Amino acid sequence: MLVLTIYQSPRKINYKIFKLFNKKHSLQRRGKISWDDTNTGSWIIYNAQNKQLQNQPFKLPVRNDGTVDYSRIVTDDNFSNYNFDFIVHKIACGGNEFNDITLLNSIVIEQLQQYSFLAPNEQEADLALASAYLTNYAHAKHYACFDTSFHQHIAPKHRIISLSDTHLAQGIQNYGNLGLVFAGISAKFGDISDKKMAKGRWIIAYLQDSLNVCCAIKNGKSSYCSSSALHNELPSIYTAGYGDLKLNTLINDNSVSDANLLTISGHKVASLEEIINLNSEDTQLSLDYYTNQISDTIAKLVNVVQGIDGIVFTGKLGQNNSRLRQLICHKLEWLGVSISNKANLENQCKLHKKSSKIGVFTMSAEPESALLQQLAKRID
Repeated sequence: MLVLTIYQSPRKINYKIFKLFNKKHSLQRRGKISWDDTNTGSWIIYNAQNKQLQNQPFKLPVRNDGTVDYSRIVTDDNFSNYNFDFIVHKIACGGNEFNDITLLNSIVIEQLQQYSFLAPNEQEADLALASAYLTNYAHAKHYACFDTSFHQHIAPKHRIISLSDTHLAQGIQNYGNLGLVFAGISAKFGDISDKKMAKGRWIIAYLQDSLNVCCAIKNGKSSYCSSSALHNELPSIYTAGYGDLKLNTLINDNSVSDANLLTISGHKVASLEEIINLNSEDTQLSLDYYTNQISDTIAKLVNVVQGIDGIVFTGKLGQNNSRLRQLICHKLEWLGVSISNKANLENQCKLHKKSSKIGVFTMSAEPESALLQQLAKRID
């Protein structure tokens, strides 16, 4: 059986093609379609051995009304040459109704559209992409997996974004973010630690330019997430890091542009990585603010789960920027965190010293593994 997994994020579509046989899967191809604010980018394809097979220019097909014509993407030869048995889609928000992998059809898509206001930047795009696949690959079985489902066990007191009666009545709450990323990583705790530790208390720090999220996990379940589709407690190049919806509204109403980390010091830079690597007076305030927010959030999440066994850094910056990890871990030494300079500089999986009371690791963010795991359980 041939399985296609689809994970769309802003200005990017990642996909993997697997062969499924006797409950075992093998990767056949993986691809990444990405574009910038001018709708131009690239379509890159790798084989199972991670060898690049294609790197072609890509122009996002846009209709006259400004919406993306996903049908032109999904019918490309890179997809249509395969006869898929299953297609598994990531959908941003399932609300309180969809908390497990769901057989996808036009009726379910219509039901999921009611949650678009809870994930305004992703839900409609995810549903439009899924609809295009449903239309053009009617012979395949389609399933939806939800980024919010991993966070379904977060206690109500940790879901409140604002105490506004209006927000609460509208169902505006912290549904969590990047659930499939965190689910995929948490499923591999046993590969990097012993059984007892794997079932313990972990913090995953997903760090990159566009989005920074920390998630507390206890016994394999999400206990707190610092971000949802409606709010981000941590700063990025797109958000100021304020969790208060009213404050965000106030900023927007007063037309304060670029209310994000890049303008705090008055020094205009292109990315968080530039802030981290410049090491200049102009960016030091921004860097201190950024690392303080991350370390403070990790400390808050440790309090939520009442202890900590391990920290995992993931995302482009979390996995690859040794200086960022060093700065954050230095601020967490009071917790008993101690990392090896050599392991950290080499971006090894295991970063902590033997004397460290807390395990510190790096892992790649592979939400597709969670999509595949959920499918395997459903068709077992």
